[in-house]
Amino acid sequence: MNDLQKKELEILKEFIRVCDKLKLNYYMAGGSLIGVIRHKGFIPWDDDIDVCMLRKDYEEFLKKAQPLLKKNYFLQTYETEPGYTGNFAKIRDSKTTFIESSVKKHKINHGIYIDIFPLDNRYKYNKIKLKLLDCQIYKTYTLDFKKTFKYRIKLLISNMIYGRKTTSEICRLKDRIFTKKNNIKMDKCICYSGAWGIEKETHYISDFEDTIKKQFEDVIVTIPKGYDRVLKDTYGDYMQLPPIEKRKPHHYSEIIDTKKSYLKYIDEDKKQ
Repeated sequence: MNDLQKKELEILKEFIRVCDKLKLNYYMAGGSLIGVIRHKGFIPWDDDIDVCMLRKDYEEFLKKAQPLLKKNYFLQTYETEPGYTGNFAKIRDSKTTFIESSVKKHKINHGIYIDIFPLDNRYKYNKIKLKLLDCQIYKTYTLDFKKTFKYRIKLLISNMIYGRKTTSEICRLKDRIFTKKNNIKMDKCICYSGAWGIEKETHYISDFEDTIKKQFEDVIVTIPKGYDRVLKDTYGDYMQLPPIEKRKPHHYSEIIDTKKSYLKYIDEDKKQ
């Protein structure tokens, strides 16, 4: 492991400790789940850890976890930090630095982190409304992409409807869409905040009903018993290594420092 991965593993262990204390279920997810199965630890070139929780356990964790976490760990959500734009949570190590390019100007905790994603029922939601809400999030990012005419029109409409709302209010409206059908029994769930799109982030709830324990580096972690179908839904042949040129981290970072707090970098920027 490199120094970044070691810090992320420390955060994961603390997350697991708190989940065990609160008797909440979690699952390794995304590339971290591939890492469990294919490498028994990190994918060598990976730069983060992903876990997921069913919405009920996720909400319980958000309510109760912070007082139980070590002092230097911050549970980051759009409720605990208004400048944060995600509809998923992060646990940040405030004594470290991981400043991502897209959010480098956001006034938030920029410590090294792990991601915690909620799983909700999959249904035919209002895609147009969600896209307009997303425009309010995207416009806060520092992104180098071509702003097409179609995007500009969407942003104009979005500004007319939602332009006066705060980031937290926008995220709250998005969560209302994501959780609208959670009181109905369904056979499929989805990680709406996932990176791979609607179809690849959709899974059978039955695959998460039972769990098994597996090795991840020097810690035993929980994965869904139906991990094989979950991974195939998202990645296809997940045991096949990608081409060498694609074996690289996928987060574009400005600064990574495992020994210095992000606050020191912010202070240095202010002095300049």
